[in-house]
Amino acid sequence: MTPQRPVPGHNNYFGVLQRHLTQGEYEVAACGPNTPTVAEIDAFAAEVGVHLPFDFVDFSVSRIGGIRVAVKEEIWPRPKVGDVGPFWTMLYGLWVYGFAAGIPEHMDIKIQTKAFRDRSGLGLTPCLKIIGDANIYCFNPDGSICRWDHETGACPTEGKTFLEVLDFELSQLADRKNKYAQWKSPKQK
Repeated sequence: MTPQRPVPGHNNYFGVLQRHLTQGEYEVAACGPNTPTVAEIDAFAAEVGVHLPFDFVDFSVSRIGGIRVAVKEEIWPRPKVGDVGPFWTMLYGLWVYGFAAGIPEHMDIKIQTKAFRDRSGLGLTPCLKIIGDANIYCFNPDGSICRWDHETGACPTEGKTFLEVLDFELSQLADRKNKYAQWKSPKQK
């Protein structure tokens, strides 16, 4: 029996983005029309030995695909070398690794899977990165999502779907944006 493949747009990614991203406060860059086909994604998955979950494949073939979301710099200035502050103040955005033609190398799932595996020695496939955080969400070979800890090498399973992780991390980003506005003292503005 052939597994059912996703139909682009089946999951409500646009709703998740709209729920968390206040218009005018975020920079959002997505694949647009340069998304891959399901066959291209399947070929990659077979090559690297991972079962990519349907919601990630659906996201990858949607008009969103690989995406970068960051709070606008005028709202959350980028940390500079030597800046001191709580760790969360460095976490101003996230990206989802993608397959699109012309995607930046640091977001290209093909390039970054090889680099991650070479560096970590693990058979994981990166899928979502919080900007400023060395820990990375990955897929296990069976397609479950885990979060790799760069200090211990541990990668506990999250027990969530890709869409649930994306929804959670976008909500966390929105919370950090609001917390950052309150954290900035008048003398730092």
